[in-house]
Amino acid sequence: MVETFQRVTGLKAEYRNAFTRDGLLQYFPEFAANELLVQEILGMVEYAVEYGYFGNQHDLEWSRRLNPDTLNWEQYLRATGWRGDKRSFGL
Repeated sequence: MVETFQRVTGLKAEYRNAFTRDGLLQYFPEFAANELLVQEILGMVEYAVEYGYFGNQHDLEWSRRLNPDTLNWEQYLRATGWRGDKRSFGL
């Protein structure tokens, strides 16, 4: 993901672990005010690490059968122009 981000955006990037409560809050300190959100995010990460993003029987091809407009990471970066800036997504 980091290599794709760098190639598409031209920006330097590095992997940072946010799979623990401390790691998550180091990069997103504003989440500390909502412990339920923190636990939900960490639960989603734990699931994705253990079972994969979609699980063994689901992948990008499966997702595209449900929604042909599903984007992979590179397509998302190109379509949205996202360059790593923080976005609230409704928080």
